[in-house]
Amino acid sequence: MRRIIIVALPLIFCIAVASVLWQLLSPSVSPRHKEVLTDGVRIVYITHPDRVNENWLSERFLQPLWFGPSRETIPETIEALREKVAQNPNDPKIVSDLAILLSQKRRWEEALTYARRWTELATTVDDRLNSWILVAYALVNLNRYHGAIEELDKSMRYNTHPKSKGYLYSVRGEVLLVMAGQDEQRRDEYLEQAGESFNKALTSAPDLRRALLGKARWHLLRHTWGVSQTNDELEQADQLLKRLYTVGVEYEREQVLTAYYQGVVYERKGNLGLAK
Repeated sequence: MRRIIIVALPLIFCIAVASVLWQLLSPSVSPRHKEVLTDGVRIVYITHPDRVNENWLSERFLQPLWFGPSRETIPETIEALREKVAQNPNDPKIVSDLAILLSQKRRWEEALTYARRWTELATTVDDRLNSWILVAYALVNLNRYHGAIEELDKSMRYNTHPKSKGYLYSVRGEVLLVMAGQDEQRRDEYLEQAGESFNKALTSAPDLRRALLGKARWHLLRHTWGVSQTNDELEQADQLLKRLYTVGVEYEREQVLTAYYQGVVYERKGNLGLAK
């Protein structure tokens, strides 16, 4: 028995080594990578950039990343806020807290109800903007994309501040990009509408970071989907991202996405070292 074990061990070792070598050398194996989730954004660290097939990174991970709930801390429970809303149905702060908390719990149908009520009660520029964006987010998470577009179009009548309009047009563009990704037959139509939305956002607020990032992603998706695979799309995305760095990237998520999209541009241009 001992002799059989002694003979078998080298054989097992050789099989293990062969398996590892196959993983490392086979071109059909996906690139080795590590994935990390941070603030709702999937980050990919390529550990073997020489093994990344063309467009592997961007085709797999160039996804919409915007439609998560607010991270604002709401200290009360849903039940407690419901009681407060029953007692003070016209208090915008209480109604907004309940809408936000429900969205954080991903109870989107209920969040939509209170977000709509928040739009009716909002009196400040920020509240009007945030309430309508939450309505759109809820509808997107309920897969009611056309409804989200209709609400965003309606919101323009109540949000006249240039920066508010820029944000709303940016969100509109993002929703249309999701629709373009899901409906191949109408992709060109939705892409065209998304591009118009981002252009209107940048007209309203030329240095709006969200609009710059959204338009850069629009160019990259046009390149990904074969609508226009010219280097011009990559150059346009590159210029927008450089402009974004000039404006200043404030939030961590924006920093991550800006660096990530810049990496996609480098990858498409064949510079995997910089993409890494």
